[in-house]
Amino acid sequence: MSRPQRLIVALSHVALCGPYAAESNGFYPLVYYSLALFIGGSLMDKWEDMVKKTAQMSEKERGALMAENKRLCICAKCPSYVGTGEKELLFCLTSKSTKIKKEKGCTCRTCPVGSKMGLARDYYCTRGTEAQQRGKK
Repeated sequence: MSRPQRLIVALSHVALCGPYAAESNGFYPLVYYSLALFIGGSLMDKWEDMVKKTAQMSEKERGALMAENKRLCICAKCPSYVGTGEKELLFCLTSKSTKIKKEKGCTCRTCPVGSKMGLARDYYCTRGTEAQQRGKK
């Protein structure tokens, strides 16, 4: 696909999904996804690249990456998280919550960790990690 064709595809994704995205507070990841299509990449490619890079890191480097991601994580501000007594973060990379049972809204698609790591799903606290939701684990 040529670059102009990718631009048309990217803009059509934004145009077609705009009303849904605005309702679900998911506009920014949608634009990110569309721009990734425009420049010839994809979110799945970015996530898979991050998985490979992380696997090649030393334990110390992985620890530093997780600490940085924990600092960026916005789970604690999520409607599904607030008031549950949950203390953990980074469900997108670690595991489902044992305390969060109801999906009351989701901030995953606006989280800096998601764009940094190439994540494309949501409700990680109740549905599992990116890998689990993609059927990779």
